Amino acid sequence: MKTYVLEHKTTSDDIGLGSVYWTKLTLDQQISNYMVGARSLGYEPDGVLYDVLRKPALRPLEANSKRKVAESPLEYMQRCLDDIASRPDYYYQRGVVVRLADEEREAAADLWSTADAIRLAQNAQQWPRNVDSCEQYHRLCDYWPVCSGQTPIEAPAFERVPAHAELDAHRHLPLVTTSSARSFRACARKYYYAYVLERRPRVADARSFGRRVHAALEVWTPTHNLSAALAAVALPVLDFETAKLNAMLTGYHARWADEPIEVVAVEKEFCTDLVNPATGAKSRTFQLAGKLDGLVRKAA
Repeated sequence: MKTYVLEHKTTSDDIGLGSVYWTKLTLDQQISNYMVGARSLGYEPDGVLYDVLRKPALRPLEANSKRKVAESPLEYMQRCLDDIASRPDYYYQRGVVVRLADEEREAAADLWSTADAIRLAQNAQQWPRNVDSCEQYHRLCDYWPVCSGQTPIEAPAFERVPAHAELDAHRHLPLVTTSSARSFRACARKYYYAYVLERRPRVADARSFGRRVHAALEVWTPTHNLSAALAAVALPVLDFETAKLNAMLTGYHARWADEPIEVVAVEKEFCTDLVNPATGAKSRTFQLAGKLDGLVRKAA
């Protein structure tokens, strides 16, 4: 039996074998951080079991000349289920992503450099905007109204959300996480708003769908109880997003419920030293922290 960090992801991208989605994981910082985090918890991981769910792109059918009545959420859910059943590998893929020692050292050097850049920005109180990151996935950054002078960061559209609150009990220094490092590398000003001022946009978009999937899988992973997983995230009224979510989780259960995996732990937080790989010195400014979706054992 080998031990793996378990990571769940949802995406709208192509997740077929050989796709760009899997190719990019070769340099993914989060995977390297998770290897370090698992060791800090006393495990020696053989890699990360990357579990990807693709979000159905089907749209609800509207009434038209051929269809007298618009599709109901229940009908839509069944259509999603039928499509998922017809091509499960299109919607669900798992793969083991490994890290060699030199790859981990390079990733650690990248993270150390990012943390040092954050320290310098804090000391100088300079948080430059990166206008090349204002648009991603055909939408403007959530902080665009603030950076462009349309809305103050104190506006009701941005709520106070303490950064890394769930990890506070473990730390004795400020934290750097995969998310905060990624935010800083994308745009220092965005990092400043989110992690220094701790203001987050009140938005309801694809991320809320991803969070609901994650919450359901947190329940499902140790028990394989589909009903409990659905109950954890279902709304009293079946809307189209919930219908899509139910179909996605039902298909996931059918795809993986019989997979022989031993679940060791779920939602394991870690907080450990941030180490300079060139010298072995521990940072006196930051610690590395995060949360693992799970730790599992399975046959090689």
